[in-house]
Amino acid sequence: MMKLIYPKARSSFSDGDMMFIEQTLASDEHSRKSLRNLMQHRDMMDIVLDNPKLLDAVLAGRGSGNVSVRLFYYLAIRYELRHVGVEDRGVADYMTEFLMTYVPEPRMGILMSGGAFDYRYVIGMKQALDEANEEQRFILNSRIANYALMVCALCPERIRKHLIPGVPQANDPEFFAELSSAHFKLAADARLAWEHDLKDVYREIDRRWPAIRSALSDFARQFLLVDKIPAEQSAVKSLRD
Repeated sequence: MMKLIYPKARSSFSDGDMMFIEQTLASDEHSRKSLRNLMQHRDMMDIVLDNPKLLDAVLAGRGSGNVSVRLFYYLAIRYELRHVGVEDRGVADYMTEFLMTYVPEPRMGILMSGGAFDYRYVIGMKQALDEANEEQRFILNSRIANYALMVCALCPERIRKHLIPGVPQANDPEFFAELSSAHFKLAADARLAWEHDLKDVYREIDRRWPAIRSALSDFARQFLLVDKIPAEQSAVKSLRD
């Protein structure tokens, strides 16, 4: 069973990411050292990560050898979330790790697995809830919420192209949207959400569901190569395009 997704992006950036941030925002060794010291403090690190120069530099291709996919996803999804009024950095952390789970590399496109749009996969998880114990039920609710969010927010057009005769809801992104919202709420209400330190982020996702879905959809259109990907094509588009 898939592991839970935790909002840990900001604590998981690589040394190369830190070097990229320093090189992008500081002009000499003295200022880099000062910035490095500031970034030891979480509040200051958060302010630094919100500097628009970082996302601009990634999109311009600077530091491409050092920047991890995780940092790129965080900067981009944080931008999109703030654009729709979602300021909670925990949500940006969670959505970054969500993207790392379902789209680990932008050049891969969306969900390369053969069963990506298998309606029976979702139904199977829902049926499994009936005989699940507390822990299994919590994990299944989380997994259904995440999977349905991926379907409705990242690749709704592909859903419509994979018609399943006699099962109209399987081809309707709104079915998956309602499913995801409902199961994030169920996961948030579970006792284990508190034990796993996920209650607050699940509640915020449930509370700001339409805006978060919109931010992810905008992210996918702006930054992901959703369809077939020529080898020479860039992995991201500039917001300025």
